[in-house]
Amino acid sequence: MPLPTVEEITDPTATNTQMKQRLGQLVGSVVDSENLNTLTRSYATIQDAYSDIANIPPFVLVRVLNDGEFYKEANDSLILKKLPESISSILANKNKKILENREGNNILNVLDKDNQLTMYLDQYSQLFLTGVDKSVQAYLDDVESIKDTLGDKEKKNLVEFTDAIDGLYAYFSENAHLFLAELTQSVQAILNSDNLSAKSNQFVHDKKSVIANEVQPYLLSCLSGGGVIAPMPFSQAPHQFTPPEDLINVKVTQGQRLTVDTVYKKDDGVVHPHILEFRNGFLGYRYILGLTPYFLTQDKYENPCIYGSHDLLNFELIDKFPQPFSERPIVEFENQHAYNSDDFFTYDFYSGELIFGWRRSYEGAGGRNELWGRRTKNGLDWTSEELIYDGKTLGGVLLSPSIIFNFETGLYELYIVEGTANGWRIRRMTSPTLKNPRWTHSKYFQPIPNANIWHFEIRWVGSELFGLGHDDAMTGSDSSKNLYLCRYDKASDEFVWSDKVITGEHYDPYKATFAPILNLENNTIALQILWSSRSGGDENMWKLYSSKSNSIEL
Repeated sequence: MPLPTVEEITDPTATNTQMKQRLGQLVGSVVDSENLNTLTRSYATIQDAYSDIANIPPFVLVRVLNDGEFYKEANDSLILKKLPESISSILANKNKKILENREGNNILNVLDKDNQLTMYLDQYSQLFLTGVDKSVQAYLDDVESIKDTLGDKEKKNLVEFTDAIDGLYAYFSENAHLFLAELTQSVQAILNSDNLSAKSNQFVHDKKSVIANEVQPYLLSCLSGGGVIAPMPFSQAPHQFTPPEDLINVKVTQGQRLTVDTVYKKDDGVVHPHILEFRNGFLGYRYILGLTPYFLTQDKYENPCIYGSHDLLNFELIDKFPQPFSERPIVEFENQHAYNSDDFFTYDFYSGELIFGWRRSYEGAGGRNELWGRRTKNGLDWTSEELIYDGKTLGGVLLSPSIIFNFETGLYELYIVEGTANGWRIRRMTSPTLKNPRWTHSKYFQPIPNANIWHFEIRWVGSELFGLGHDDAMTGSDSSKNLYLCRYDKASDEFVWSDKVITGEHYDPYKATFAPILNLENNTIALQILWSSRSGGDENMWKLYSSKSNSIEL
C-alpha cells in the first residue's frame, strides 16, 4: 500500500478517521528489514520477474531494471507488489524498530526489535510509555514537577524517526505532538483544525434522498446497541420517490472508453462491474466500483478489486486496503481448474455491514460454484473471507449473482442466471440471513422477449426494483448482443422488460451495471450505465465503458 502523500495528510475534506488511517499507513509502512533484505532477486524486466514468480520466496526483495523494487506476500501469490521509495531506502537500514498500526482503539503502537510494546498513542492521541500509568501529555501539563528532571533536555524531541541516511522524516516533539516531513503543523493541530470539518454537504438533497420508512427500523436496530454501521449505498434500499414508468425505456450510446489500471497492469482488461453510490461519500469517493481484472482473457487474473470515483468516468484502485480482495483459489485436485469471477456488493441490514462478494468456480474434479464475501463497517477494516453460498450442498451455476433485501418479507433475495431445459433463466432464491445463509428456491422468471440472458443485476431505484440484463453471444447464435432494462411488477411477480438499451454502432457489451442519476434541481432522473466489451479488437475488448442515458422527468 503506497504511503499517504502530503496532500492527503493535509486534505481539508478528510475526516478524523481518514487522517488516523493515513497516519497508520505511514508508520505501518516501516517494515523489519531483516525479514525483507535477507535475499535479493534481480531481473531485466517485470515480465521476466513474473515468469519466475513461482520460484520467488515471499518477502524477498525483487529488483527490476528501470522499474523499481517489488515483493510478494505469500508462496502461492501471483502478484508482485511495488515498494515505495521510502520503504526501499529503509530496507538497507537493519535494526530499525518495528512500527505498526495494530487492532484495537489505539492510533499507533510502537514495538521494539523483539516485538515488545514500548509506547502507544491511544484513541485520543495521548502518548503512553510502557510501565507509566499517565500519558506524557498529563505529565507535561505540570511543567514545574518535571523541570528538574528534564534539565537541559527540555527542548529535545521525545522520539525521532530517521531513514537509512539519518534523514528525519517524523518525530514526537517535547509536548508529544507528531510532526511529519514537509508539514508545518503537528498532526494533532491538523486534526483539530476547522478545515477538516465539512461545513456543508457538497451534494444536493431533498426528500428523494431520504430512505423509505420501512428501512429505518432495520438501521435503528443496528444502532440501538451503540454500534457503528457502514454507510448505506443509495441503490441498496428504497427511497421516497416513485420512478417514472418509462425509465426502463431510456437509451445509451456506445459510451466513453475508460482507462482502468489493475493490480496487474496499466490500462488492463476488466469485467463484471458493479457500481454503488454513497450520497454523502465513502472512503473519500462518491462512487465505488467492484471489478475483476481480465488480462488477455485469462481467468487467473479474475480476482475481485474495488475502485473509487467522483464522476463515473475516472476510477482509481483504492489503496486503503490490500487488493485484490481474494487471490486465485488453490486447486484441490490435479485435474481441477479453479478461479474467481462475478463480483457483487450487498448490504446486511441486520448487522449494518457492507459486503463485497464474488463467485468462486471449481471445474473438473470436485466441480462446483460458490459465493464468498468479506464485510466492513468503515471501508478500511474487512473481515476474513466467509462462505455465502455453499456449492457442495446446493449446486447451481451461480452466474452473475446479485443480492437485494426485500423489506416486506424480511428476506434476502439472491438472483442468479442458470441454464434450464427452456433456456437461460433468472432464478430467485431467498434466505432470512446473510450470516450462514439458508438459501431456498423461490422461482424462475420468464425470459426477456426476443432475447436471452447471461448476466443480470438488480437494485432499488426509488420505491421500485429495477434490473439490467445482458444478452451475450454465449447464449446462442441468435444473441442480440445488447443490454435490457427491467422493472419488477409485484402483482405478477415478474419482470417487465425494455427493448434494446444501446443504440447505434457499438462493441458487443458484456456484464453491465447502472446507477440512477438524480438531478434534484431540475427534477429529472437518468441512468448511468457501465459495461465492459467483448469485441472491438485488442484495443477495445474487455475495456470499461460509461454512458449516461437521456433524462426523464420525475
